[in-house]
Amino acid sequence: MLHKVPRSAQKYSTKTMSQRSVSNLTHSCDTLKQDLKKASRAKNPILKLHEVRASATYYEVIAMIKEARNTIRSNNKTCIDPEARTAAAAHTICHAFDAIIELSKSYELSIVTRKPLIKGEDKVAAEINDSAFQKQIMPVHEAHLMSQFRSSWKKNNEQRQAAIFSVIHPEVPAEIGLTPHKTQAEISRMWGPISPDKLLLKSELLALIDYVNSTTGTFNAVNGAAIADAYYGQNLMNNLTQVISTALVGSINKLTEHPYFGKTDIKVFKGINLSNDAASLFRYEALKAAVGSGKIIAFPQVLSASSDPLQSYACSKHDQGYNVECEMTMESACYVDPFHDNRTMGEHEVLGKPGQKFIVTDRYSVTTAVAEQGGLSEIDRFVLEPAKKKRL
Repeated sequence: MLHKVPRSAQKYSTKTMSQRSVSNLTHSCDTLKQDLKKASRAKNPILKLHEVRASATYYEVIAMIKEARNTIRSNNKTCIDPEARTAAAAHTICHAFDAIIELSKSYELSIVTRKPLIKGEDKVAAEINDSAFQKQIMPVHEAHLMSQFRSSWKKNNEQRQAAIFSVIHPEVPAEIGLTPHKTQAEISRMWGPISPDKLLLKSELLALIDYVNSTTGTFNAVNGAAIADAYYGQNLMNNLTQVISTALVGSINKLTEHPYFGKTDIKVFKGINLSNDAASLFRYEALKAAVGSGKIIAFPQVLSASSDPLQSYACSKHDQGYNVECEMTMESACYVDPFHDNRTMGEHEVLGKPGQKFIVTDRYSVTTAVAEQGGLSEIDRFVLEPAKKKRL
């Protein structure tokens, strides 16, 4: 959807922003937060969010963020600069906001109220969420995901196909148009019997293949909403994606316990873009300040990286600004490359559940091959280790 900038917001263009104090962003950002809070009380939050997205306040904040980015560019104390903190918060909230608007084209997003469950009712909770997910996902989007999955399925070798069949509910293959063969069934025996409550439901499979899909952008909404909530208390977007994120985390938890997909103490490489916006600058300086300090770096979102350093975005997307890399050790994770679409299968993606905490133990430069440039380039690499492991 294209949004025309309201005339009342045009006076806040980046051409005139230099005449205004960047500190005014605080007031504008607070106004936007209040608008989001009001949207959370609306009968139709998504409709209200579309109204906020088209408002003068939103465009005022966006213009101010751009100006703030130019103002703090050369500030080597970005991580303690109040203006940089405010700009980072505003950018993070707007990024999640935009992603939610985009996600609403594929899901009938709504806030689902749930009763507290008694301990041990995980299976019941998963089935309730499975039903809610299938009500929210739009048929066209579901058909698109299944079509892409069936296409990339052919690129998986027989062992990978057998592994997928072994971890999904028996009713799911027929629902997505796949038929297991005798050979695959024989291969799957090597992993032993899998408990029924450890098998992926249809919603968990769809949430996973949507998250790792190269074109839908669902990961932006799910991760962005989690960060905006954990860091800045904006829970509306996280509440709206709760059904999707619950299905996604459910799939990660189950895959982590599977003999083929599950990984322990695995070293992964996460290329990140910390050069393009105010939030990136703030996080980059915070990351540098954390080296050797023992300060905890928390990831409230699903953690995604590659087990192959050559497939890290620091290599594959270096020309797009991904010039920083985190070398991380995840205590538990799952290998999800077999669930990718044709475009990204081979990136060897690994997912970890949200809420992981690390400390930064080292930082160094590494020369690595860069696919797009056809040569070598320097990457700023940070080494992250699980926080609790270092505290022993």
